[in-house]
Amino acid sequence: MTATKLTANHAVGPEDYEPGLAIEDQPGFHELSLQLHDLRLTTALAVRENLEIGLVVPFGLIVSDAAFLTPDGAEMVGFGSIHHRDETLFGVGDIRALARYRMTPATSDLIFDVRVGLSLPTGNIEPNPFALGRAGQAHQHLFFGTGTVNPMGGLSAVLPVGSLLLDADVSASGAVYRNKYDYRAPTVINGRFGVSLSAGQWSGDVSLGYLKEFPAEWAGEAAENSGRTDIVPGIGVRWQPDETWGLTLFGKRPITVEALGGQMEVPFLVTLAVSYRRQAWEAPVKEGTGH
Repeated sequence: MTATKLTANHAVGPEDYEPGLAIEDQPGFHELSLQLHDLRLTTALAVRENLEIGLVVPFGLIVSDAAFLTPDGAEMVGFGSIHHRDETLFGVGDIRALARYRMTPATSDLIFDVRVGLSLPTGNIEPNPFALGRAGQAHQHLFFGTGTVNPMGGLSAVLPVGSLLLDADVSASGAVYRNKYDYRAPTVINGRFGVSLSAGQWSGDVSLGYLKEFPAEWAGEAAENSGRTDIVPGIGVRWQPDETWGLTLFGKRPITVEALGGQMEVPFLVTLAVSYRRQAWEAPVKEGTGH
């Protein structure tokens, strides 16, 4: 389970004007504060020593607080908008079916895994918010699903070096067709390299990430506010009293290298994560062998 707080704002252009208001009465800026809560239930079954299959069921909770500012930066108290609003959204996301294959033997210090899988269209979707906005109708920019079956894959490696632990991961996912509202989710490539140091129940981590998001599409055209390239340095600390559960506090600051179209500026992000892991059953012990 993770919790992230995000504050973003953007200037208002003619495409963002509210219907029925004179130009001088329009906001100059939209400001949005989001609390993003993510709970993921993960199950995995080892079908062989080096192969496991599993499901990831994500649940999302978004608490949105919208503010509207004059061109001079003063808040317009009580202002109502078709674009953003104070609201709380909850729902299941797209369930992922994954297979993980370990390329290295159990005796190796290096762990190298290959992942492949699919996301399933179980999360809610919304019609084109930009088209509705241009038509002066209320709309929703936040939704939990893509409405399509999407392939995904990745590689990961972990290597202990003395008292340090090095880890690297690269993954890609994306939609190959449009959903019923003519939306195609973006292709996303993520990369990460991290170094961690453990001391008893505590560990510290520094990392450098890479995000490449290709634009999403509505009706074959690039979606507004999508498509970006970020470099993401981060630092975190983890407390894990036993193998069952752990608590992680992680901060990162995306540095935007490229942004296509109007994009909200992403500030420093702080994530609090709680993890709980339980083994449903153990492998049977053969009688007389001890293993």
